[in-house]
Amino acid sequence: MPSSGSLIGKIVLIVQICTAYPRPPDTEWDFAIGAGGYDRIPESARHGLSIMSWSRAFHVPITTPDGLMLRTLRDAGEYMQALPRAKLKQPEWELAAERLLEAVEGKSLMFAEAAIRKAVNAGKPAPEPTPRRKGRR
Repeated sequence: MPSSGSLIGKIVLIVQICTAYPRPPDTEWDFAIGAGGYDRIPESARHGLSIMSWSRAFHVPITTPDGLMLRTLRDAGEYMQALPRAKLKQPEWELAAERLLEAVEGKSLMFAEAAIRKAVNAGKPAPEPTPRRKGRR
C-alpha cells in the first residue's frame, strides 16, 4: 500500500476506500450522510477523511490517449491510480491530483477538469490552426 503521506498515496487510499464502500448517489452532489456507504467505513479506515463526492461528472468527458472516457471524478482517480509512478511525478499530473482532491472536497470542478485534461494531453503537439476563410465584401 502506498505511503499515506504523499498526495498520490492519499488519492490511492481514497479511491480504494470509495471503491470498497460504494454508495449510490442520493442527490446531485451526493453528500448525504446515512446513504449506507460512508457510515459503513470503519473509523480506523477513514484516516480523517471528510465526506467526499466522487460521482460529480465533468462538463465534457475527457478522452485519454488509450481511448478511455473519463466522465466522473472517480473515473479520473482510478485512471490516475493505474498510471506509472514516474508519470505521476510529472508536474502536470501532480497539479491534476491536487485539483482532483479539491473537486472531490466540493471546490471547483472546472479547475480539476482543466488540469486533468492538460495532464492527459501533455506531450501532444498542438493541433494545427484551421485556415481563415476570406469573407465576402
